[in-house]
Amino acid sequence: MTILDWSFASDFTDEARRRMKHHVIDYHYDAGGFNFVYASFYITDTDRNSGAHVMMKRSHNRKPLRMLLGSARASEADVRRQFGIENEIVIEGPAGLGFVQDTSCYHRATPPIQGDRLMLAIRFIN
Repeated sequence: MTILDWSFASDFTDEARRRMKHHVIDYHYDAGGFNFVYASFYITDTDRNSGAHVMMKRSHNRKPLRMLLGSARASEADVRRQFGIENEIVIEGPAGLGFVQDTSCYHRATPPIQGDRLMLAIRFIN
């Protein structure tokens, strides 16, 4: 699967972004099976003010039972409390930067407020 996704800068509140159901600004994990991985590439220069991708190290295999039951979404406070803010990685970089991620870890996008972001994501499934 290939996704080319624009995130446009705006002054919308986080709640308004959630209502639009387009921006994935809340922590969540993907449950696409056991054999999948994403390769993502920034097509535009991207930083924390233009929709940078954020992930929580070690959260792909250390979720407590309460985080596995019910929704795959969790609040920023709950994820940071469980895994530690020191394990939060904000992926910033120039156009062309690529990274590979097991999206069964908690991840999200920062709300773009100063610049638009275009990202290409390719999902590989075995």
